[in-house]
Amino acid sequence: MLEFTAMKNYIRFIKLILPHIGTFITAIICMVFSSIFSASPLALIIPLVDRIMTGKHILLPEGVTPPVFIADIIAKVNALPPVQLLKIMTIMVVVFFLLKGIFEFLQSYCMSDVSQKVIRDVKNTIYKKLQDLSMDFYSSNPTGKLMSRITYDAAVIRDAISTGIADSFYQPIQIAVYGCVLISVTVFFKVPLGLIVVGLVIFPLILLPVVKIGKKLRKISISSQEKVGDINNMLLETISGIKIVKSFCMQGYELKRFRDHNQAFYKLNMKSVKRMKLVSPLTESMGIVCVAVILWMAGTSIVTGELSAGVFTAFLAAIFSMMKPIKKLSNVYGINQQALAAADRIFDLLDTPVSIEEKSNASEFKSFAEEISFKNVSFRYEKDPVLNDISLEIKKGEVVALVGPSGGGKSTLVNLIPRFYDPAEGIVRIDGADIKDL
Repeated sequence: MLEFTAMKNYIRFIKLILPHIGTFITAIICMVFSSIFSASPLALIIPLVDRIMTGKHILLPEGVTPPVFIADIIAKVNALPPVQLLKIMTIMVVVFFLLKGIFEFLQSYCMSDVSQKVIRDVKNTIYKKLQDLSMDFYSSNPTGKLMSRITYDAAVIRDAISTGIADSFYQPIQIAVYGCVLISVTVFFKVPLGLIVVGLVIFPLILLPVVKIGKKLRKISISSQEKVGDINNMLLETISGIKIVKSFCMQGYELKRFRDHNQAFYKLNMKSVKRMKLVSPLTESMGIVCVAVILWMAGTSIVTGELSAGVFTAFLAAIFSMMKPIKKLSNVYGINQQALAAADRIFDLLDTPVSIEEKSNASEFKSFAEEISFKNVSFRYEKDPVLNDISLEIKKGEVVALVGPSGGGKSTLVNLIPRFYDPAEGIVRIDGADIKDL
């Protein structure tokens, strides 16, 4: 049930992007081109090593029939003098990296734009909801904790979109592009199939610790966000009530309270940092093991003459190139889990029902003419009774004093008139009309 709710809220979280889908799609397109131009230099490794460094022709293994355009490219590369080929390749590398940089900037800018717009929309939505919620909600929810929804939780979502969701798309695109290079080299130059099999078996194992750590991060993140709410609430109470604090010489007590909250928040943050920082070296170490196995198998193929040095270098470069996006992708799960914890709290607020709602066919209240009356009115805060069977009539122009001890219900009785609360029982009328119908 918990996982279903988490998935449901994650889908709602993703839907926050929909109003800005045009910019988001533009970012995805730029990611594709950035990945293509990032992987393109790998194709130059084979001619660089086999033609320029060793002076040999690029040869395809027997029985391999590549597409016509690839065969034409290989033929033209073999026909060019090494010096001329080197000049062309130098220019191509510069062009590829310039184009990669341009598209990388554009995708990063577009994703930042989407995240900033989403956070703007979320803050507006939260604030509107806070305006709509009834007074009974505010009676049971401290102001500081509500403020943290707009300040802290919304910021976590912004970072998750600009980094987490961006990498959720960008890194798989890069892995797919580098994977295509890897597969092309494997197919057209008959790289031993065992190398690919080893990669497919070992690489998925990298994700296992990532998922386990990510679940713990979400729990820690929920506690951190709650603690931020406690700190904000304490700050609000202390600063707004500083006259009372000083009057009773409570500075030392309040300082100790703040330090305790701050220390607890520090410990939660360090738990989160430890797990986030553990993901990267863990996945990198497992990736290096995979690369080491592939390196040994590929090296054996070179020694036996099954692979040329250029093909082996291109194959190895493609493997190493895939390591960076896999490493970044391993951090995405943790970032998204933190965002999901913040989204849970925000959606919980947005889904809170409004207890005092105006009827769709409510009559317009234009002016007060005669009297306000209470008929058998009872009221309670949650389970605590405050008013019990109150009946009262107050004529226009009449002065009425409500007398009683603190907590006796004087303010509550007055708060029923503008309908800040609805009575548990009984009716409040203005000029004979039930205020629920106005």
